[in-house]
Amino acid sequence: MSMWLTLVKVDPSVLGRALESPDVLQSLVEDADSDEDIDGFRPDADRHDEDLDSLIHIAEGRAEVEEGLADWVVAYRYLAKATGFDPDSALDADDHLFVLNPADVREVTAGLTTEGWTRFLDLGPFFVAAAREGKSVLGSVS
Repeated sequence: MSMWLTLVKVDPSVLGRALESPDVLQSLVEDADSDEDIDGFRPDADRHDEDLDSLIHIAEGRAEVEEGLADWVVAYRYLAKATGFDPDSALDADDHLFVLNPADVREVTAGLTTEGWTRFLDLGPFFVAAAREGKSVLGSVS
């Protein structure tokens, strides 16, 4: 069974509500077909899903070949932060949920560009759009 990464971009005010209400948080990151109206959240435009196993496989290969490192999390720290592998961003003890505020999103976007991820992964353009829009990003690994 593959691991999936779900990212949603939300206004900072929605982030506050989501952190206070497990129902709102769940609706954002888990319910793709939710009918709940959450302050301008558009599931088709504000949600991104990525096959995390495939992404990790690519990152491991690049880290070894391009950086000479076996640990992709060390080689690509912004990709690690964008995908929930940064413990400072974790919302739960199991590291299944994580959050990036707008400043973090801008930092991660610049880092993904530097690390070369914005050229060929949909993850990059998602973060570019979130940074441009001043959004926070909530992430879930399942």
